Amino acid sequence: ALYVEKLFDDTKVHMLDIQIDEDEWESLIENAMQKEYIACDVVIDGERFNNVALRTKGNTSLSTVSAMDSERFSFKIEFDHYEDKTYHGLDKLSLNNTSMDATYLKDYLTYHMMNEIGIAAPLTSFIDITVNGEDFGLYLAVEGVEEAFIERNYGTAKGNLYKPEGTGVGGGRGGADGE
Repeated sequence: ALYVEKLFDDTKVHMLDIQIDEDEWESLIENAMQKEYIACDVVIDGERFNNVALRTKGNTSLSTVSAMDSERFSFKIEFDHYEDKTYHGLDKLSLNNTSMDATYLKDYLTYHMMNEIGIAAPLTSFIDITVNGEDFGLYLAVEGVEEAFIERNYGTAKGNLYKPEGTGVGGGRGGADGE
């Protein structure tokens, strides 16, 4: 898939600008624990994608960031939430804040090692995020374990995808969203 070469080329830091109404952004941040989708546009490495869905993500990390009274949440982007479209074949993208990893490398290296030894794991790259042109920080872009991931790894998007139920450990809400 083309998204592999475009977004998960880890020889550079990619750029992502979330373009969103300021009131919508403030509502998303203020109500982060609700994980509700809002519509926005994103510009990835200069290429614009209109009307995509954005929400906060995580369980323990979401609770931790919220408790710290920070705005540095992890996010999920769904390119296909409102319309039948993708980012060059990618349907879902996670933007991980790496808040529990001062090195920014633990998830990146783990996923890369898993892929190197033949275990199906999400692709990753570093991405610098801005919101309406204002700096928001360095994140880890992670391929969503959804249809595009399954097709890339197994040659078809048909079949079952299982996600574990949350345990509620660490202050997370639990639930079946696998985050």
